Amino acid sequence: MDYYYLRKDYNYKTVDYSQKTDWESIICAKNTDHQRAGQRIGDLMIDRVPKNVGNFIWTTLLGELLIDDKIANLFEKNNISGYTLKPVTIDKNDKNYKLWEFVVTGWAGVASEKSGIKLKSSCDYCGDITYTSFKNPKYLIDENRWDGSDFFMVWPLPRYKFISSKVARIIKEENLKGSIISLVEDIEVDNSVIDNLSPGRLSMYMPAKRAKVLGEPLGIY
Repeated sequence: MDYYYLRKDYNYKTVDYSQKTDWESIICAKNTDHQRAGQRIGDLMIDRVPKNVGNFIWTTLLGELLIDDKIANLFEKNNISGYTLKPVTIDKNDKNYKLWEFVVTGWAGVASEKSGIKLKSSCDYCGDITYTSFKNPKYLIDENRWDGSDFFMVWPLPRYKFISSKVARIIKEENLKGSIISLVEDIEVDNSVIDNLSPGRLSMYMPAKRAKVLGEPLGIY
């Protein structure tokens, strides 16, 4: 079975956070190197929507995905699964736009170690987790761990948007702009990047109840 990866198309503008955006601060009682930003506080707030954005709109810094009602209705009509929508506040309000933050809730478990991803360290004091990065993307998805959702997450790559062939087909047929679709095995491996993945906790990316069910047994909630 083919799996795909949805990423931003840099031919289109991204959006910046509002200056009102704030994050939790995590301070480790043992390791000063573990001090970091945690979960965003509140719903996503952006500064404004620039010209030349696509149907899929991405934030500049962390790559959150935003969609409008057109895409929301299209996905609902086609029974696309594996996501929930959260409201987005546009600080410099443009009445032409109503946007939703697209939050992935589908799940394909932890990536196989055949991909090159392995646990490096886990801090009992603050929950910081570090993994090696992937070297062989074709092994990122284990079909036996996939829940069948059309949008789904693979840990420890929570910001990667993995999609089914059904979603890939709809995006191509509808000629939706703002994203690029690649086969998972074609994801480029950047060996120049330090071999560390530090994703934080699953609760930073999914609704709390869903994150607890999935993450608590794995120690990543």
